[in-house]
Amino acid sequence: MKKIATNQKGVTIIEMVAAFAIVTLLLLTVLGALLFGQGVIVGNDEKNNASASAQEIIDSLMVSLSNGGDYSSELVLDADNTGTAFDDSQKMTLPKQYYIIPVDKDGVMVTAGTETAYQIYVRVYYKQGQSYVELTAFNKKGGVWQ
Repeated sequence: MKKIATNQKGVTIIEMVAAFAIVTLLLLTVLGALLFGQGVIVGNDEKNNASASAQEIIDSLMVSLSNGGDYSSELVLDADNTGTAFDDSQKMTLPKQYYIIPVDKDGVMVTAGTETAYQIYVRVYYKQGQSYVELTAFNKKGGVWQ
């Protein structure tokens, strides 16, 4: 007859493989979550930077227009005036775009020279042009209304 081993000490190879698989799965899950979190943080940082840049452009335009600047010229050094609309075909070469429309006090578009205010549109592209932040502002010509 066969002798049955009474000594049950030690670990079988199957138990070792199963334990290794479980530990590996746990480590990969944690690593994946950490990498995903890092990606979200980087993406939010890019969007926040684009938003801050767009706000700086708006602020510069409002100061320039309040001081009597010509809305059809380039008023901001690091952004491009695209005329009357954003140019999506140039988003890689012109990542910061703006345009200004002359309006009356109610925001209705008027002809150049008769405006009492300006509607300002700013767009800043990020993520290599895949996404953008767009801001709009209203600015009175020559200061604030009394």
